[in-house]
Amino acid sequence: MIEIILTFFFRLLIIIFLGTILVVGTFLIIRAYQIEARNIYIVGVAWIIYFCGQLLNQLLHLHVVIYVLFLRVSYILLVIFTNLTFYRGRRSILPKLILIFAIISGIVGWYFSSIRDISQTTYILSRAIDFIHASICFNWLGFSCFSAYKNFKNIDIAPWIKVRYKLTYLSSPIIPLTYLILMFHPYDLPFGDISTTQSLIVYGLISILVLIYGLVFSLAWIMPNRLKKYLNRNYHPVEEKEYSEEELMHLIKEQISKENHFGSN
Repeated sequence: MIEIILTFFFRLLIIIFLGTILVVGTFLIIRAYQIEARNIYIVGVAWIIYFCGQLLNQLLHLHVVIYVLFLRVSYILLVIFTNLTFYRGRRSILPKLILIFAIISGIVGWYFSSIRDISQTTYILSRAIDFIHASICFNWLGFSCFSAYKNFKNIDIAPWIKVRYKLTYLSSPIIPLTYLILMFHPYDLPFGDISTTQSLIVYGLISILVLIYGLVFSLAWIMPNRLKKYLNRNYHPVEEKEYSEEELMHLIKEQISKENHFGSN
């Protein structure tokens, strides 16, 4: 009986997580249309693709190869968003290499997902590649947001904007962590199976982690006005100016470029 209750509770957490992803993705697409920002549109589409893959898998029990394809595409779009947002116009080869590694690891992981259930060895190998792929995509975003956050000290900018980037880089390792946890799931049982304690524990840990990620990420991008005012309570701007998303991204790239320039001297 307790297993059934826990399973229902964990599924509810995942449903809430998917709801936050749908809301954030939709919000970003609408926002991108309003300000004509291609990078924001791309990350919005990435989350909608992720949501569709998860929803269709829950409803139709998609073949694992099709399901994984949805996730890989959404993760790679996340890298494209990061490159366009923080590195567009820069001569650094690193963003291009990150994108190449993300695509290659995504393709390799997509292939290994087709043989995942053959044995425990192939299952762990597949999950290890999933972890590498997710780490590249999410931690690249986290690193870029952390770099931007560090450089905000040179900009007269509202604290709530700084908090957005702090929340993003702090939450970035959560999704890769779920793939590490999945390595301990029995390879021959469906995710969330309640027949073994091991499967139930893995299911519970992941449902809690993804919910945390969804709530933090949605808070970063759809921050309530009351929270903005609270974070800005001691902020006295040098000049009264509201930055648009496009102006903000320009400031970030400008500051990062300056840091790299001085660091190379």
